[in-house]
Amino acid sequence: MLQVKISYSGEQMLYGILSALGFKYDNYRYSLKLSPKAGGPLVLTNQPADKEINLTFPEEVTMEDCIQINRIIETIAGEVSGKVDDSEAHLGYDKDGNKKFIYHGFNSWAEFIDDARHKTLEGQKVAVKHGDEIMGEGILLTLDRAREGDKVKVVSCTLVTTSGEQSFYGDDLQILPVTTWQ
Repeated sequence: MLQVKISYSGEQMLYGILSALGFKYDNYRYSLKLSPKAGGPLVLTNQPADKEINLTFPEEVTMEDCIQINRIIETIAGEVSGKVDDSEAHLGYDKDGNKKFIYHGFNSWAEFIDDARHKTLEGQKVAVKHGDEIMGEGILLTLDRAREGDKVKVVSCTLVTTSGEQSFYGDDLQILPVTTWQ
């Protein structure tokens, strides 16, 4: 299990914050279901005497789970003006080999993972989606990304389709692997 501690000062009423984030309260702890692929829920306990919130979650989580957990930590820490200790929630390394955690350095780690994922899709059959609309399918040649705040989005890509080379543009395209031709 990975663990994050958020220390705070003063009295904190967490029920409203946590219920808005989807947590369920049971037996002195809050829990939030993660994806079906995760090895269990995100569990939060508040230690008012120590003025500390503890979050634990399994090591087996999806990228979407990591993004959700990171956003939850950001929200809680912001609401309670807390200090985050995520030294026991090491996720991996960034492109320069620096250790990254679920809160500290998360965005550079996520960007590194996303870069690697897109790199492995080059030369593979993919579908390009914008929102719910599939714009096209073909072999991925190139893609371009743009940074918007701390998030990097795919804004264009070029595929070899059955009609030839085709480029697609959008403000946040999704590039998804496809296993069959239609």
